[in-house]
This record gives sequence, C-alpha cells and structure tokens, in this order.
Amino acid sequence: MHRQHVFSPKFALARFGRISALKAALLVLAMIVSNAETVSAGERVTFETPAVQPSAFKIKRAKAKGITVEPTPGITLSGILSKPEGPGPHPAVVLLPESVEARPSYVAWADYLTDNGFVTLIVESLVSRGETILRLDLPMNLLVDASGAIAYLSTLESVDRRRVGLIGFGVSGEYVQRLLHAKYTRKAKHGSFFAGVAIYPHCDPNMALVAPILVLAGGKDKRISMASCQSMVDLNKASEARTKLQVYPQATHFFDNIAYAKNPELHGKDWVEPISFNQNDYDPKARASAEREVLEFFKSAGAS
Repeated sequence: MHRQHVFSPKFALARFGRISALKAALLVLAMIVSNAETVSAGERVTFETPAVQPSAFKIKRAKAKGITVEPTPGITLSGILSKPEGPGPHPAVVLLPESVEARPSYVAWADYLTDNGFVTLIVESLVSRGETILRLDLPMNLLVDASGAIAYLSTLESVDRRRVGLIGFGVSGEYVQRLLHAKYTRKAKHGSFFAGVAIYPHCDPNMALVAPILVLAGGKDKRISMASCQSMVDLNKASEARTKLQVYPQATHFFDNIAYAKNPELHGKDWVEPISFNQNDYDPKARASAEREVLEFFKSAGAS
C-alpha cells in the first residue's frame, strides 16, 4: 500500500499568513512536491497547451465590426510524469485534477498504474494557474489542457501513442466525457484518447461517446445523479461493450481518497480535514476493487 501525505492550501494560509493567491498556489505546489517525494518517483515536467481558436460566432461578430480575432495563445502547464520499468512503448494514462487538496490521492492512482505498466501524467491544471479547486466558472478549460498532455506524451518514445487513456475525478470526470464526445474527438488535432475513466462524476445522460468509458461511483454518494450516469452508460454500451457503470453500494463520494478515512492512524502528519469530511468516508475495499477495475478496463480496452 502506498503511503499518502495529505496537504491542504488552508494549512498553508494558516501557517504563513495572508499572501496572494499565486504565491499561495506556488507554496502549495512546493510543499506538495516535498511530500510527494515519499510516495512517487515521478518527475516534474512542463508542456504547452495548444492555442484556442475563436468560435465561429466570435469570428462573425468581429468581422461585422471590421476586427480580426486572433487565437488565444496556449500556456505552459506543469505535470508529474511517471514511467514503468522497461523500454516500452507503454500505454499511458492522463490524470485530470479536481483539487489541489486531493493530489496525494491522484499520486496514489498514478503509482498504482505505473507499477502495473502504464506511463502516467498528472496534469497540474490548477497549480499552474494559481487555483486550488476546479469550478466550471473558472477561466480554464481542461479540454485544452488534456490536448496539451496527449500531444506531449506522443513525443515520448516510451509511450504507445495509440493507447493513451484518461482519468477524471468529480468535476474533471465531466471533462472525460466531453473529451470522448464524438463532436470533440473529430476536432482533436493533437491525438485522441482510446478510453476514459470517470470517478464519481456528474454524468450527461445524452453524451454520445466514441470510446469506452468506465464510471465508478458509490451507492451512498449524494453528490451525483446515479440515474444520469446509468443513462449515459446505457446510451453508449450498444456501440462499445466495454462501457460500464460500477457501483460500490456502501461507498460515498471520495471513497478512493484516504484523506476521508475516519481512522486518524491512516492520516499523514500534515493531514487537514478535507471538504465534506463528515458526509463522506474512505472505503479501502472499494478503493482496491476500483483499482482492479480500472486496470482491467484499460488493458481490455487497449486489446483491440
């Protein structure tokens, strides 16, 4: 079992006083990296996101005013890259964040997958922008970040470019669905994902996908609509038999994150109570089962 250290940006602010959001994020990043050294052998990398082209509506409106709209330049993101032993090429998995606070849980997922033969890349979308939690109203787009990640991975000789998967958690699980959406995938210029995993996401019941998706959820999760997830899976299962909804009846939201364990002996020395702690619980059996499900899913999806 991987040792996990949990760090919260609230701890940084309490310890170091009032500082700017960007300085706080950089501080969080530095302390997370320090803690992560005990749980992951990953290396910090940087990569560029692609430029964002203006929409047809913006181009039309600007043209009416005699203005030329330029693409929005990409930015530099940081990430944590881990590689398994052996020359490869290996399948790969991109992990999209939902919060800085949950990063040790993402590291544990990455460690597990790397131990089982996958190159992993944790995308630091939030830290790179001085943010701490993913919100849909943020001026950021994980679709673009994921495109930059897959473009970067495609340059590595150790990566099998045809087998790059994707994992999202909570809000970022919504982006997994959008990245596998038929309309988006046809526009992708930097490669597409062969399969995706969404862990306790909000599901779009009408989202038609072009690749298999595995949805993992707790039966006692009060933050998501199980009916919507079931509808989305049913819609896509006919075209891709590997599409699946796996429900752990006794599990809650955040069931895979050891920071929600009620046994204090499982917490790291820098543990700070995470959001919605009292309403949710870490479930080690569900976590172990989820790891096996994810591994088997990615292996079987890449077999054809």
